[in-house]
Amino acid sequence: MGKEVDVSILEAGGVRDYADPPPAPLIDIDELGKWSLYRAVIAEFVATLLFLYITVATVIGYKHQTDAAASGTDAACGGVGILGIAWAFGGMIFILVYCTAGISGGHINPAVTFGLFLARKVSLVRALLYMVAQCLGAICGVALVKGFQSGFYDRYGGGANEVSAGYSTGTGLAAEIIGTFVLVYTVFSATDPKRNARDSHVPVLAPLPIGFAVFMVHLATIPITGTGINPARSLGAAVVFNNNKAWSDQLLDSNSLLPSRAQMAKEVHVSALEAGGARDYIDPPPAPLVDIDELGRWSLYRAVIAEFVATLLFLYITVATVIGYKHQTDAACGGVGILGIAWAFGGMIFILVYCTAGISGGHINPAVTFGLFLVRAILFIDERIDQVLAPLPIGFAVFMVHLATIPITGTGINPARSLGAAVVYNNSKAWSDQWIFWVGPFIGAAIAALYHQIILRASARGYGSFRSNA
Repeated sequence: MGKEVDVSILEAGGVRDYADPPPAPLIDIDELGKWSLYRAVIAEFVATLLFLYITVATVIGYKHQTDAAASGTDAACGGVGILGIAWAFGGMIFILVYCTAGISGGHINPAVTFGLFLARKVSLVRALLYMVAQCLGAICGVALVKGFQSGFYDRYGGGANEVSAGYSTGTGLAAEIIGTFVLVYTVFSATDPKRNARDSHVPVLAPLPIGFAVFMVHLATIPITGTGINPARSLGAAVVFNNNKAWSDQLLDSNSLLPSRAQMAKEVHVSALEAGGARDYIDPPPAPLVDIDELGRWSLYRAVIAEFVATLLFLYITVATVIGYKHQTDAACGGVGILGIAWAFGGMIFILVYCTAGISGGHINPAVTFGLFLVRAILFIDERIDQVLAPLPIGFAVFMVHLATIPITGTGINPARSLGAAVVYNNSKAWSDQWIFWVGPFIGAAIAALYHQIILRASARGYGSFRSNA
């Protein structure tokens, strides 16, 4: 049945046909004679140079503006803040991936290159040349900052990554592992050719979630390690700054080149994204109330795994951002502020819906699942809505709600998020208020689902990339 639907849709021109490309050869000597390889290597060098120049200059500028001795007594609230630094890193990745994706793939990070090599997306020759170009570009980019701002550069730490006081080496290593997992997992989701053929929003939006992933990880881990997640970025700053502490902690980000992170992201993505089926442009029948046959389908368990991993990453990044903000010594203006916390929640939802929509529907929230269950559907999108932007307004909705309700409840709207924090923190106040964060979201989800089905949805079609292929 599924095969017949797929074939009929393909014959009607509904979607592009898809065949897995062959894996890249392990060693491709012929590649060394192609100008396209060297053009790509040059693009990686220049992109990494620009990335380090802009980001390290932002860090140095922020530290100078907040230095009371240099900028005055009210300097504590000066500069762009941690939120601005995170934007510098994430925004530059978005720009540079957009500019170089068609030339080199827009890696700009040895960990990304290594992960794609493990997945046989690039050859060993290309991977090694990319890594060398990235490291040299990073060194040159930081050297430019030092050349233009030599006094400030040495005074304010050179933008080098170090484990912050109060954190152990193990904590720093864990932060780098999970942070790079978020990044590489997003890269795999954004560049998966099967999803490109099936879901129109994937290739169009690809640079945006990758940049957002870098932004979110920086929000969470700047207070811990200054955020590496890119060995070239850490190496470039360490080489130019040449400080003992920067070198002693260098191994933390060098672990990006071990299989633990990039391979883990690859394995989760490959196992969870063995997708079949194409987008369905007709209104599907209501989901059965009880479908015993579903228990025998791998697609169900694949979707459950995707929801588990997505919710885990969501809670890690967002709670780490909240804790990092509260740890700041200057309560008046330190840290990312409520705006940054709202960005962490909304941005992570955008990233994770983008990555998991074609697998599980990208719920990441029991209230969302409950609302969709009530209307006997996974998700419907009105025909008038632009499908390409679908994950973006969902993330922005979370962002806006957090801006409004963080001062009231800290913003739940996701029972899994509230339960996870309550279980681990295990505080009586958190438990006594827990019912609010279940009853409220479930009532809100039910009202929204019924309102959409009865009032708003005059004509709709099933949005296949947001439905489980079960």
